[in-house]
Amino acid sequence: MSDPTKDPAVIGGLAEALRAWRETLPEQFFALLLSGVAGAWVRAVFLPEMRLVRRLVEALAGVCSAMTLGWLLGAILDGWTDAGTPAYCGAAFAMGEGGIAAVRRLRKAILRRVGG
Repeated sequence: MSDPTKDPAVIGGLAEALRAWRETLPEQFFALLLSGVAGAWVRAVFLPEMRLVRRLVEALAGVCSAMTLGWLLGAILDGWTDAGTPAYCGAAFAMGEGGIAAVRRLRKAILRRVGG
């Protein structure tokens, strides 16, 4: 038996399946991802966190917030304005920043309760 992970036909089929999956995703998915990363990056630049682990957690929270809440807010904005992808981009950018702010606020609230 040969190793299927080294078989060019299997790898080519997997690559083709990934390309087909990417083409079926809506355009807003990539807009949300890029705008969310941009929002999280802007927040991290203007309010930098000194500890790397906290910085990574906040960035992940920003991107996750952009992908979930940005999608919801983007759909609402798109429904109101019929703007399409720009509505999703704006919502994801705001939610990317908002995710970082929410994590910082939650962390401070927990530290206040534990410390005092």
